[in-house]
Amino acid sequence: MAWGLLVVLAAGGVGFRYLQLLPYPRGEFNWVDAPNQRHRAYVYVLTDKGFFGGTRELYRMKVEFAPPTGKRIPVFEQDISRRDVSKPINLNALDDVVIWAPDSSRVTYHLLTNAISVDLPF
Repeated sequence: MAWGLLVVLAAGGVGFRYLQLLPYPRGEFNWVDAPNQRHRAYVYVLTDKGFFGGTRELYRMKVEFAPPTGKRIPVFEQDISRRDVSKPINLNALDDVVIWAPDSSRVTYHLLTNAISVDLPF
């Protein structure tokens, strides 16, 4: 009977922690449309928590293709730890962080000391 009580308490603790972590990762985002309006480049600022504790803060870069049908198709996605970013990012002013090529063939993210460029074939 004692083992059954321990199993019930352990399962209850795991279930409670699972419910605490359901809303994670969470945060804010903003985007910059490509000049041809066919792609959209996002920057997310996220906070994630681990099951056994600890908090991880990160930036997520994401590029989506937005055809006229309205359904968005992911083209690129990458996470970067906040501690690796050269300066804090203001989501309301992404003009110096996300830079599109004039013909919408490339987007460049300036989050790190080395820029990350994504070539878009379509």
